[in-house]
Amino acid sequence: MPAIKSITQTTILNIRPSGQIQYIRDESLRGFGIKVTAKGKASFFVEKRVHGGRTVRKLIGDTDLISLREAKQEAQGLLLRLSKGEDVVRTAAIEAAPQGSLVKALEHYIAIKSANKLRASTAAQYKRQINHIFKDWLTMPVNAISSSMVADRYTRLLKQGKSSNYINSAFRTLKAVINSTGISPNPVKQATAIWNISLSSEPKSTFLRASEIRLLVKQYKLSHLFQPITHIDLYGFLFFILLTGCRKTEALDLTWADVSEADLTFRNTKNHLDHTIPNAGMIKDVVNARKHPNIEPTDRVFLLTEDRLKLRLRKAREEGNIGSWTTHDLRRTFAEHAQLAGFHPFQISMALNHVANDITRKSYLGGKLAKMSQLRNLYTTYQSQIMSYIYEGTDDQGVTKDYKGSRPDGIYDAQMIGTFPNYYELFHGA
Repeated sequence: MPAIKSITQTTILNIRPSGQIQYIRDESLRGFGIKVTAKGKASFFVEKRVHGGRTVRKLIGDTDLISLREAKQEAQGLLLRLSKGEDVVRTAAIEAAPQGSLVKALEHYIAIKSANKLRASTAAQYKRQINHIFKDWLTMPVNAISSSMVADRYTRLLKQGKSSNYINSAFRTLKAVINSTGISPNPVKQATAIWNISLSSEPKSTFLRASEIRLLVKQYKLSHLFQPITHIDLYGFLFFILLTGCRKTEALDLTWADVSEADLTFRNTKNHLDHTIPNAGMIKDVVNARKHPNIEPTDRVFLLTEDRLKLRLRKAREEGNIGSWTTHDLRRTFAEHAQLAGFHPFQISMALNHVANDITRKSYLGGKLAKMSQLRNLYTTYQSQIMSYIYEGTDDQGVTKDYKGSRPDGIYDAQMIGTFPNYYELFHGA
């Protein structure tokens, strides 16, 4: 049958066997329809193209078991989920998986970890890893996973060119999930022992050099001075992470309620400890730029989302405005260049809000006065170093002593002063 304007009860009553499968599609609710078998059995369905160009079709129920009104209501909910990229057929199969399956073990593992303050982003990472790497194992009983299956999957992924760090992280998650079920021996542990596989990840070492920092500052200055300030500020967001060393999620979650003239506080941190740093110099300049009258007032300082950030980063890389580095590489850059400026790893660790791992730091160096004083000195010197990279063209040579932000000929750039007024006030006074 051809598509009709709107499926009604009369449409259903007029269905007859035709000797072949036919589809009746509703034009008023696109994606909703009725599938009729060769023998005349009719069932409601929804269908929609999802990410990757694949069409997902899901049966809702027989027309003689569910009313048209109920079918349309359910169809609207399913179409909404499909529009967000969810494969509802796969979701249904996973939900129907037996209790002893890998997907149920994953749910149980995340529930236990969440009770101990597992971050939502970490839980999402666990799900992505298991759903992607072990997609065909999800509904399989955990005790059916063998060490040879683990070794074969590991080898196949390496041959496909997957990053060893990515693979190792996924298999560490699988090992932890299986451990939580109490199954012994753990097939992941067995496989790594038999075939001498190490699941340790190589520490990443990517950070921005002085030339790349200059490029990022240039893009921020151009966006600040010559383009209309909008609610989306990619370069301000990236430069803020470079200046503070904070994590991407901490910057995304920063609210105006946590910003004052003197300091700003990151909450929802990885170690669940609030982290307060001085709001001074370039940091204050970037934050204050978010108060532009063109930007509608909101609770959050940066109005990027995870997905929107990915899209903006991809576009900026394609245009050659930034390198191939990640937002976490900016945090690593902060640590590298702060150490180059002469700061002790202990001070850098404090700025990065790492958990104290010794009695002295835990019990005697937790005072806010000492911390804020040291952080103010670190951030001031670090910002001076960034400015010296811009004007002196130095390449990873550390901070120039008493550098105050002028060109080599001693002249100050009005555009830079307009971009970073608080930085210049910090060094020269009002």
